[in-house]
Amino acid sequence: MLLAQTFYFALAKGYEACFFNIVTSISPNDDLVKGKSYYMAEAESILRIIKALEKKAPVFCPIDEIFRGTNPIERISLSAEILIYLSQGRTISIAATHDRELADILKDIYEFYYFSEIVDSSKGLSFDYKLKKGVSQTRNAIKLLKHMNYPKAIIDNSYRRAEKIDGFI
Repeated sequence: MLLAQTFYFALAKGYEACFFNIVTSISPNDDLVKGKSYYMAEAESILRIIKALEKKAPVFCPIDEIFRGTNPIERISLSAEILIYLSQGRTISIAATHDRELADILKDIYEFYYFSEIVDSSKGLSFDYKLKKGVSQTRNAIKLLKHMNYPKAIIDNSYRRAEKIDGFI
């Protein structure tokens, strides 16, 4: 849809669809000179999506890591409510997140897909680029830092702390 509407190009024998207003929230930027925090830039980009719902055309809205610029409790609460709100309008919403809690909250509203990755000592991080249905159960952040030769104490302590946090949540 994105390629078809913007570049008149589709990887298909044919393409037919109504016009979508494409509004994204991907990589918003803070502006310290203007006094705009990263979170404020995110909030403005999400508000643009919400305001686009007021127009006649349906909205296609890819969102990357919604509200990563704020604390986890408010991020998850706000993200869930915004994604629920978007699902009730004329939208196609695609949201990328690492917050597994959102999958639990939104399981009856959204479908979930993920890419899997492999971190190995010789190649580092690699992807198979195959879309899989469901929620990823793997973790790679600590493995990747280990591959980058972060200090052993940081890696070992991070694994221990992650186990404690995982048992707590």
